[in-house]
Amino acid sequence: MLIAETPRLILRRMTLSDAPFMLELLNSDDFIRHIGDRGVRTIPQAENYLIEGPMHSYLEHGYGMYIVALKSTGEAVGVAGLVKRPELTETDLGYALLPRFYHKGYAIEAAQAVLRHSDGLGVDPVVAIVNPDNKASINLLEKLGFCFLQSISWQDEQQVLMFKRELEVT
Repeated sequence: MLIAETPRLILRRMTLSDAPFMLELLNSDDFIRHIGDRGVRTIPQAENYLIEGPMHSYLEHGYGMYIVALKSTGEAVGVAGLVKRPELTETDLGYALLPRFYHKGYAIEAAQAVLRHSDGLGVDPVVAIVNPDNKASINLLEKLGFCFLQSISWQDEQQVLMFKRELEVT
């Protein structure tokens, strides 16, 4: 199911056929370092991850993480979307790309599409959590209009930075 389209990208719901891509993304060095090790090492584990994560979120919340693919070829380059985490009261913006697709502007293009989608759903505010050493992600959030809110303890007592974006009332 198509969620959003940009000049270069499409965002669509994940399906079980995305398991090989998710296996690669979840095991990329940057994903593990900046987001966390999900312990997914096989295609069946990736399928289960999709069922229990994004696909369940679509049913429960009406949104979730989406595949970000090149419009020209359909090749998946990353993920972006909205996550309702039990640890947070607000909905969280998430995104991750395979390293070979860094520095092409895909992350901001996809995140902007997700935020337009969230605005259409009436999801407000949207927050984002980021490791303090992930300068590229912090810069991206600031370009998207997010403002630093606070430092919070996260899983395993790790400190993460929380940013927040609210719709402007006009």
